Amino acid sequence: MWMNYLWDMKKYIWCLILTLCHIHFSFGQIFHFDEDSTVLIKDVSQSPAHWYLEIFNDIGIDTTLRWKCHYSNVPAQWNANFDDQNMFYPTVLSGDSADFILYSGLSFPQKLIIGVTLNGTPGIGTYYFDIYNPETPDQFVTIQYHFIVSQSSTELGEIYSSIGFQRIGDYILFSPQLLGQPLKVLDFGGKVVYEGIIASNLRIPKSSEGLIFWVLNNENPIVFKEISQY
Repeated sequence: MWMNYLWDMKKYIWCLILTLCHIHFSFGQIFHFDEDSTVLIKDVSQSPAHWYLEIFNDIGIDTTLRWKCHYSNVPAQWNANFDDQNMFYPTVLSGDSADFILYSGLSFPQKLIIGVTLNGTPGIGTYYFDIYNPETPDQFVTIQYHFIVSQSSTELGEIYSSIGFQRIGDYILFSPQLLGQPLKVLDFGGKVVYEGIIASNLRIPKSSEGLIFWVLNNENPIVFKEISQY
C-alpha cells in the first residue's frame, strides 16, 4: 500500500511538472519585435517596393510559428509577395497563411520581408500579418506594413488644403471636421515624429525633407504631404 502511495505521488508530480511546462511554453514569450510596424512612402515608379521587420527568438531553440495575412484599403492592382526567410511566396492574398521556422543562434535577426508590385497604381494601404504559435492561435502579435504611394515624386510636395490643412510657421491649422481625429506625422523615411489627437492648431516644425500627415478619419486615412521650403 505504501509503495502504491509513492507511485501515485510520483505520477502526480510528473503530471504537475508536465502541466507547468506546457503552461510555460504556451503562455511564455516565444518571440518579439523591436518594431512592429513600418511605413513605405513611394511613387509608382519605385516598384516593386519592399522592406522588412525583424523578429527575435526569445527561447533559444528553433520554433515553428505561423503568419496570417490580411489587408486594409489595398488597391486591387497591387501584388504583394512575402519572404519569411524559410520560403518566398510570390503572391500573398488576404487570408493566406503559412508556417515557418523562427531560427535561433543567427548572426543577424531573422527578417519578415514584404514586396509590393504597384502596377502603376497610387494608393494608401496596409498589409497586416498576425504572427503566432500554431498551438495557441488566440495569442498573436500583429505587424503592419503601411504603404503610401503617389503617382509621381512631385505629388509629395502638394498640400491638400481643400480638406482643411494649412501651415503657418511651425503651426498646423486644421478645419473643424478634423478636430478630435487621430493623427500620425511621419518624415519621408517613415519615422514617426508625432502621434496624437488633432487640436485646432498643433506646433509641428518642418523637417529638412518634408512630412507626411496621416489622419485616420472614420477608419479611412486622409494623407497630407508637404515638401520643406528650406
